[in-house]
Amino acid sequence: MRRAAACTACIAAGAACLLAGEYFFHIALDASTDKSALLKPAPGAKKPEKRLGAKRNAGEAVRRLKEQYEDREILSFDRLRLHCYLCLQREPSKKWVILVHGYDDSGLWFGREALAFYQAGFNLLLPDARGHGKSQGTYVGMGWHDRLDIKKWICWLIKQYPESEIVLYGVSMGAASVMMAAGEELPPNVKAAVEDCGYTSAWSVLSYQMKSQFHLPAFPFLYCADLVARIRAGYGIKDADALKCVARTRLPVFFIHGTEDRFVPFKMMKELYDACKSQKECLAVKGAAHVEASLAGGDAYWKAVFRFLGRDVEGSL
Repeated sequence: MRRAAACTACIAAGAACLLAGEYFFHIALDASTDKSALLKPAPGAKKPEKRLGAKRNAGEAVRRLKEQYEDREILSFDRLRLHCYLCLQREPSKKWVILVHGYDDSGLWFGREALAFYQAGFNLLLPDARGHGKSQGTYVGMGWHDRLDIKKWICWLIKQYPESEIVLYGVSMGAASVMMAAGEELPPNVKAAVEDCGYTSAWSVLSYQMKSQFHLPAFPFLYCADLVARIRAGYGIKDADALKCVARTRLPVFFIHGTEDRFVPFKMMKELYDACKSQKECLAVKGAAHVEASLAGGDAYWKAVFRFLGRDVEGSL
């Protein structure tokens, strides 16, 4: 009787953990669900850590730029239709930037960032990550499968424009995606990467969010969510490790983070910077919350970015 009761208890506990894993996969990685529970302001945040939609995208210049966007599509390694917005300079330019957006957004999230690169003479490619915007997909890649999607966009771009010189720029999950892509074997056309408030790994940032938002430990809940992710999405949460990828990149990398980031902890920038063995610099933007470094840093932010890129992108910036 005792053995039967123990077995029943173990089965019940296992089922409960799997249900919890299913729940956290559903709210964090299912592309169709509302992400507001994860995106609410973190404890200690000085201001809401969601993009300042109207403020970010304000301005006639940004509106005119977006009127020039053209739609393009490719097929991913797993046969998803991936969408991007393309914007060419009026005069031919070899300089390109691939701008990779963050969690629960799309390529259209970029307003002033896209304008800054465009005004510096870059053509723009703004992909919608899988499961976001106009791209197909039922799950959030957290950068792992997205790294292969970025590589696919790079190859597509070089096929269309063989002399292109490409910079990768990403924010939040997009920054992690860029760092993971930087760890791949990339064509020599790719010159540098800029990451703004990216996380060290999906496991680390989700563990942090579980503790800060839900007051729950990683064990057993995130472990169960990892198992569900492997079944549902074809990758494990532990696979999406930007720290390991940036440690093997040969690209020059510029690391940026706001000191008041309560969504992706500021300390992660130092971990990433220390792991990187290639040419590198970092910029801590004082007082900036998550995804707000470019706004808080203003002109100084962009001067630092383009000074860094000036070493690796042909022509005057």
